[in-house]
Amino acid sequence: MGFVDAEGNFGITVDSRGFFKFVFRIRLHIDDIDVLRFIKSMLGVGNVRAEGQSCIYSVDALSDIVNVILPIFQQYPLHTSRGAGFLLINHLFRLYYSFSIMRDVNYGWLVRYLHANTASFFFICMYIHMAKGLYYGSYRSPRILLWSIGVIIFLLTIIIAFLGKINCPIWSTEFLIDNFLTIQFM
Repeated sequence: MGFVDAEGNFGITVDSRGFFKFVFRIRLHIDDIDVLRFIKSMLGVGNVRAEGQSCIYSVDALSDIVNVILPIFQQYPLHTSRGAGFLLINHLFRLYYSFSIMRDVNYGWLVRYLHANTASFFFICMYIHMAKGLYYGSYRSPRILLWSIGVIIFLLTIIIAFLGKINCPIWSTEFLIDNFLTIQFM
């Protein structure tokens, strides 16, 4: 971990086709090339190359980053600003990977858009159902308990919809908390 805290980095590049490529690198002086070769032999992934007065250990393969590099830093977190870089790259990787269904699976784009649109249609149906209940006065006695249970189910549905986002669970949770705090003070 010390090498990465001092000399390592995570990066994202864009290839000629417009796809993102995730990279992990450690750059040291050319005198320390044996150290990088040892790291490569211990991890079993990546490449070591010399560039002028420095040498670079890099891992470019997506499967190697997912199966070897990311678990190491999840188990042994970094304690410098590189830790924030790892968290960012980890979130970006999850975001990128969650959209890979659109190009890696046959008709993945159709599955994703059907899922998104039917979820929106489900909420539209809930709003229509609530409007019907308001129009007919279903919130009045003797159906107050039934209306209250419906409101609880509606709120739980909204909470589950926000917490169930795979792309950005932290941001959706913050958004949900901020909106509930805003509603309380209105």
